[in-house]
Amino acid sequence: MNESFLSKFKAFLPAIFWSLFILLVSWNAGGLNLPPNLFDLVGTDKLAHATVYFLLFWTILYGLRKTGADTPRALILSALWCVFYGVLMEVLQYLYFPGRYFEFFDIVANIIGVFSSFAIFYFRKKQKAL
Repeated sequence: MNESFLSKFKAFLPAIFWSLFILLVSWNAGGLNLPPNLFDLVGTDKLAHATVYFLLFWTILYGLRKTGADTPRALILSALWCVFYGVLMEVLQYLYFPGRYFEFFDIVANIIGVFSSFAIFYFRKKQKAL
């Protein structure tokens, strides 16, 4: 393996570990976690989803920027990957993880976390440019 590949791999280690953490929690967390009713969508479960994907966005953004991706490209790729991964985890829970269910509002919470990260980074970067 060449040095370039290893340095790029190291840049993505936080994202890899965090993605694996999400996979393990999705796989092992037991029980049905649906909100008691449709209007109780802002609970600890949805806050946890938003927080986990908020952090996933930052770890991927870190890796992309460390490996030389320009900021607009890194922001878009990070957001797209996180949304894809969040949907993938819900589908995998439905198909393969016993006792786990597909929840549309978990995907919504994941996307809220991703775009909260996106917005914070974007506006911080814009503010520094002024």
